[in-house]
Amino acid sequence: MLPEGLYEQVISKALGKKLSENTEIKYNVAPIDNVEAPYILSRYIAEIVEKGLMQVQSNNISEQLSLANKIISAITEVTGDDEFDGDSVEEKPRQLMAV
Repeated sequence: MLPEGLYEQVISKALGKKLSENTEIKYNVAPIDNVEAPYILSRYIAEIVEKGLMQVQSNNISEQLSLANKIISAITEVTGDDEFDGDSVEEKPRQLMAV
């Protein structure tokens, strides 16, 4: 069952299947606009990435780091922009707290 009031949700394969299987639900869909696509898709992907990182959670964050860097590597490969490679997290992950 889908929650009532669900809106502005990217239609994933799973959600699309639920919509097509449940004929009594009334819903409205619209294509994702080219201009808004980066914003909409990045929010959606951020949720998926967070869930994925939580699933590979361990005492050692090396698996999470590996997944994060694989995602960055895929972006570098698809866009052809090597500057994204510089966004990979160092092997010893640290966070700058202040300058």
